[in-house]
Amino acid sequence: MIGLPRIDSNAAPASPASHRVAHPIRRGFALRLVFMVAAICAAVGFVSYKSHYEDDCLEFEQYMKGILQVTVSKIDADDLENCIRTGSISPAYEELQHYIDGLVDTLDVLYIYAIVPLNETGVDSAKSVIASFSSEEYAAGAYYPVLNVLSGTDCPADVAVNNMKAFQGEGVLSFITVSVWGTQYTSAIPLFNSRGERFALLCADIQFDEIRSNAWRYTLITIFIIVLISLLAGYLFYRWTFRHIIDPVRKLETEAHEFASVCDSKKDPESLVFREPAIRTENEIASLSHEISHMAAAMRSYVNSIHDAEDRTLSMTLLAYRDSLTGVRNATAYEEERRRLEEAIAQSTAQFALVVMDINGLKTINDTYGHEFGDEYIIGACRVFCDVFVHSSVFRIGGDEFIAVLEDRDYSYRDALFEMLQSSFARSSSDVSKSPWRRYDAAAGMSEYRPGDALKDVFHRADEEMYKNKSAKKQEHL
Repeated sequence: MIGLPRIDSNAAPASPASHRVAHPIRRGFALRLVFMVAAICAAVGFVSYKSHYEDDCLEFEQYMKGILQVTVSKIDADDLENCIRTGSISPAYEELQHYIDGLVDTLDVLYIYAIVPLNETGVDSAKSVIASFSSEEYAAGAYYPVLNVLSGTDCPADVAVNNMKAFQGEGVLSFITVSVWGTQYTSAIPLFNSRGERFALLCADIQFDEIRSNAWRYTLITIFIIVLISLLAGYLFYRWTFRHIIDPVRKLETEAHEFASVCDSKKDPESLVFREPAIRTENEIASLSHEISHMAAAMRSYVNSIHDAEDRTLSMTLLAYRDSLTGVRNATAYEEERRRLEEAIAQSTAQFALVVMDINGLKTINDTYGHEFGDEYIIGACRVFCDVFVHSSVFRIGGDEFIAVLEDRDYSYRDALFEMLQSSFARSSSDVSKSPWRRYDAAAGMSEYRPGDALKDVFHRADEEMYKNKSAKKQEHL
């Protein structure tokens, strides 16, 4: 009496209580949900910040462009140019000073000023013309005359480059400046006198931090909304997943582990009973549980059949079905195969073809080089035969006779395979670089089963085709 099949006969069966899952679905789901939410927040945050930042820059650029254009309309260009040339302040200059001071107090702008760009070195790179002061600065006594005051090192080289670029350009140019006054978003427009000559650059600054803070504020609001929506959606999805996937899988895993323990520790086939858990999801998991239950029943029936077969085969003598020289099946095995084919013919389920092969030149090899090389010749020819019909049963039914039973895939491609066999022997037999006992050659014939045929009819036709092939090869060598 044999025992039940075991995965590892030396390993002690693990109890369900001691079984631990390395990566539980629940934990994996939670980690992936957190990762997904974090990834979405990072991606959306980046896009949101970039979008809001660009929108704010564009909005401020348009806003400051309007301020500059209105201010330009208030400037007496020739008078301002004369003030720069003489270094003296005119009534029109004072009126302009009062106007830009009022803009700073009433509008969302940090500075409004005019300069004359001189160079791009960062040292005395600009000459001040006029600058706004807020009412707080006037009250604190922080006002000071700025006409024709050189910038010294207060205007770094990168700012000087942008100033010169704006001075030489057309229309409003906006850029970020970093100086002793901090980081500002600057818009600048060149000033022209009545002769159309450039003489100064009008600039307006706002705090760059304001743009960044606006972008961050909108970004954080967006991320907060996404997190709330993701947590709600994740919770709802988790509840659905737990009910329809995680909990049923856990129940199924517990029962399957107990069933495996029974398989590993019992010898009675009737103990192979899978207790199907109560899964009411009506999805693939419920179907899987049902199929496992059927599989357990089939396994129980299979093990019982093994017990019965063992009792029937104990008194039988084991027959050798393998040819000792070539390793393929022998004539005894072919007799079993013949009975199988005849049974299939009787049941009208047969679909096969026979290929009969007879090795050419074996007697010459034996007589000339000895039977040791003759055996090597047989083995090589058999190998060619097996390499072609790799999915078919091959039998050695005589000293130099072989037969292959083609079914399924090899039967579907029988004509192509038979041509491959002929080509293989043609190449091998004509390869003069090899020893004579390694130039394998054989004659072969093929016949397929036709309704109404007996097995001997199929064999007879294949045998006749083989002899025709052998005769044709002999004629080629004459």
